[in-house]
Amino acid sequence: MCCRVAVERVYRELCARAEPPEWAFEAALTLYRHNHPEVPVAVATRDVCDWTGHPAQLLLH
Repeated sequence: MCCRVAVERVYRELCARAEPPEWAFEAALTLYRHNHPEVPVAVATRDVCDWTGHPAQLLLH
């Protein structure tokens, strides 16, 4: 998807600023969902996890 670079960048940059990984993930997911509201949340979550390397187990709570 065309927004992959932006999603990866926002996650990476927030993590580099010592923001909690959960916050970085939420920001990346929000960016993805803003650009692709038609994509189901579960699919968007999976894609962002795949693209960023964010551990999926944190999302299962």
